[in-house]
Amino acid sequence: MMRHFSNQTEKLVNTAFICWLAFVSSQVHAMDLVAFGKACLKQENYLNRLKQKIDEADFARDTSRGLNNGAKANLRAYNRQLGELESELVECQKINPNSAYCHEVRIHYNRLTELADRAEDRLESNLEKRDDHSPQNLFFRQQRYDNVYDQFVAMCRDSDAHYQLLQDPNAYQQVCATSRNKASITCSLF
Repeated sequence: MMRHFSNQTEKLVNTAFICWLAFVSSQVHAMDLVAFGKACLKQENYLNRLKQKIDEADFARDTSRGLNNGAKANLRAYNRQLGELESELVECQKINPNSAYCHEVRIHYNRLTELADRAEDRLESNLEKRDDHSPQNLFFRQQRYDNVYDQFVAMCRDSDAHYQLLQDPNAYQQVCATSRNKASITCSLF
């Protein structure tokens, strides 16, 4: 025996089914927006870390350059003072090698020699570290960052999906719940 629903009941069931489909469809769409937003936040965090590394490398290069200039100046000063002390040390050892003055000249000469050796070691270690911070290496890292950033902006800030994310309160709340995320490019218009 087949049941026949009244026309009114059938309309009610159809309306409920359509509403359910609309609800499910909006939830699926919201889930897509959430996935989109989370992917954009992940890429934005990666770009922020990459930019920070580039800035640190640039700062280290500039600092290294300053340290090298300082170490070179110190090394020149130490070598100049060593040259002056060498003549005093030779003269002192000829006249009275066991005197207190001669002993002080030897101690001062040994300290300057140690300082000069440290300055040379510092210069050598800074030159080894500079390879990572060469201008060409930093240039290519910056170029790579700029290319990836431009792609990120096109996808995660200037796209229709981004505007839909900002307009959908459920998706926005799921992606941009924290104050840190709200300040991100992904969760703002600019």
